[in-house]
Amino acid sequence: MYRSVGSTHCPKKTIYGMRRSNFELGDLPEDVLHTVFSKLQLNEVVRTSVLSNKWRHMWTISSKLSLDCAAICGRRRYFCDKQKYTQEFIDGVNTVLQQLRGKVVEELEVKVEFDSILVDHLDSWINFAVSSCTKNLALDLAPAEFVGVKDRYMFPIELFDSASIPRIQHIQLSCISFRPHSPFRGFPNLKKLDLHLFDVSVLDLDDMLSGCPNLEWLSFIRCRVSDELKVKQPLSRLLYLHIAHCTITKVELRAENLKTFVYHGGRLPIDLGQVKNLETAELRLYGITFEYVLSVLPNVLLGVQNVTLQTSYLPLEMPLFLENISSFSRLKFLRLLLFVSCRESDNIVSLASFLRAAPLIEELEMHFDASCLEGVGWGTLRSLPGSYNYLRKVHITGFNGIKGQLEFLVHIVENAPVLEVLTVDPRKKLGLCQCNASDFMASRDSVRSELDGKILPSTEVHIL
Repeated sequence: MYRSVGSTHCPKKTIYGMRRSNFELGDLPEDVLHTVFSKLQLNEVVRTSVLSNKWRHMWTISSKLSLDCAAICGRRRYFCDKQKYTQEFIDGVNTVLQQLRGKVVEELEVKVEFDSILVDHLDSWINFAVSSCTKNLALDLAPAEFVGVKDRYMFPIELFDSASIPRIQHIQLSCISFRPHSPFRGFPNLKKLDLHLFDVSVLDLDDMLSGCPNLEWLSFIRCRVSDELKVKQPLSRLLYLHIAHCTITKVELRAENLKTFVYHGGRLPIDLGQVKNLETAELRLYGITFEYVLSVLPNVLLGVQNVTLQTSYLPLEMPLFLENISSFSRLKFLRLLLFVSCRESDNIVSLASFLRAAPLIEELEMHFDASCLEGVGWGTLRSLPGSYNYLRKVHITGFNGIKGQLEFLVHIVENAPVLEVLTVDPRKKLGLCQCNASDFMASRDSVRSELDGKILPSTEVHIL
């Protein structure tokens, strides 16, 4: 029975004297206004200066300062002369900072393409950050085209004193070289370090990271180390680690409480230490083999619960099922994004080795980039053993209906006794789709034909 909810217990009342209040924001006490404005970004506060003469200089109390070249110059560079555009930015920033001398600026961000004429001014702006008690510092000096970048700003760590170093909590550095004159012992209260196009020696990097015991978030993108990323001291508070497209030969650190690991690049030795509870790993790899993925990665990503793996090419070699593989003992969710060549399309069912390596898996996503359309729905399918007792949801895209994909699909359906939801989509999420409507129709027909009589009555099936 449905029960309607009425208003029988709310007697009607006539409300008298309701009128709009004449109270305005400007009526607030000045100290309250200061608190409100200090929470806003600089560009938001500047807009308020035109609303009232009283607020004309209120923007100078903002504790968050973002100095973006497009905002300061009023346009993007595009076809402007780079040096004139940069000089205009320099003049604008110096004007702003001159009016903020003596103020507390907790967050300072500078975003402009690096040019040699910036060096002395960047040093001055860092001096401003030190004197303004800045906690979060971002220097984004990356060029629009960063391939082959050689010129970088030499970060002047010597400008930081004994009072400012413990104050720093977040640092973002892009297109920076770090070459301290003496060993730098790190930022003891740093929580987030974001490095992009960062040039540093392995010794200087080790010294810096070893002196950041409170680090929680660490990212290296297109950084030039040309050696091992090795940290002697444990990073026991590190929760997030991102490494992408770096000239690193090995990763070795101790991060026992790591929750998320993101890696984009080639095959290299990785040792994260005895991680207690790794929740998520996102990997985009090249130059790898089946054996590496199923024999090495489980020992790197100890106890991982969610894995996303993307690779441009993963050889699908015989035998169909690999032996002596390691186990993803706690893996619950697996997302695979794979390119499959025509000559290996008949061996797609070997991907079930991933399921055999994850005895507790509950959800699988497969995103194929398989351009081969030959033999859609042709041939007798092989029946292979398996047991996936916890698998509840399967979602496959880029499903062309070729024999190898059908074998893989039927293998899962026949060996997943608690499967709740199955979604099959011929459209691609990976790579270019060159199929037409008739190809999609053939794919859907082949799926329906092969699932007939094999799918559990309780399974919810979506053929898109």
